[in-house]
Amino acid sequence: MKVISFLLLLIICSQVRGQEIDTLIYAQGHVINGITKEPIVARISYQSLPYGSKVGIISGSTYVFPLFDNEKYSVIVEAAGFAPSKYMLDPAEANADRRGYSGY
Repeated sequence: MKVISFLLLLIICSQVRGQEIDTLIYAQGHVINGITKEPIVARISYQSLPYGSKVGIISGSTYVFPLFDNEKYSVIVEAAGFAPSKYMLDPAEANADRRGYSGY
């Protein structure tokens, strides 16, 4: 069975716009083949937890989406010929000094 590697980067954006600081956290990363390390075009669907009030679908090998209201998110990665993968993102694991990173 082929394996999808899901690289996840949680980044706190600290860009200054006027006098306001953007503290919105983003999930950002790439979907790659775990063996060849080549990019894989996948369907990345996400929803906020526990109620799924914020949802989205991204197609491609790279993604970026905001984690609103400090809510946890469920992420499912699906690609033809690969087993689907499911992840949970917690914005509490990201901070200004560290960029969260997981490889699966």
